[in-house]
Amino acid sequence: MRNPGSFLGIALILLGVVLFTARLFNLDTWAIFWPLALMAGGLWIILRPNFAPDGTNVRFRFIGEIDRYGDWQVNDEETSFFVGDADLDLTSADIPEGETHLRYMGFVTNVKLRLPDDVGLQVRSGSFVTDASLFGIDFDRVFSPLEYTSENYRDASRKIDLEVNSFVTELAARHV
Repeated sequence: MRNPGSFLGIALILLGVVLFTARLFNLDTWAIFWPLALMAGGLWIILRPNFAPDGTNVRFRFIGEIDRYGDWQVNDEETSFFVGDADLDLTSADIPEGETHLRYMGFVTNVKLRLPDDVGLQVRSGSFVTDASLFGIDFDRVFSPLEYTSENYRDASRKIDLEVNSFVTELAARHV
């Protein structure tokens, strides 16, 4: 989903439908909700890699860290966590020309980026709670998506498109 608010909107609508149906037919709400949530989570894990564009590195980690420093190749990637931390130092990395897509999804997600001055950054966060510090500007969002584009994004030859969808997100980005 391109719009980060879509994921949250659909989740809230589905939860509302389950709660409304349970109330309407006098059913035990949680006896319905949790099995449906587990089935949806299982389907998501099974089908998710098929939704990613070709050439995208897709990973699932229940609890994990991604730490990348030094000389490494930046490619399109998509990672799903339950609880995850991504610490990416792009200052010495090989960032290709054009736009590189990084997508992180989970329940609790923490993403830290260090970028060279000539790399543009676009951020979209569709999270229930987002706490972000992007190039010295602080953002706090609750039930509201965050969209940010760095001043140099439009004119930069190398661009990072970061999308984070989770329940709680902490983001930090700075130029080095």
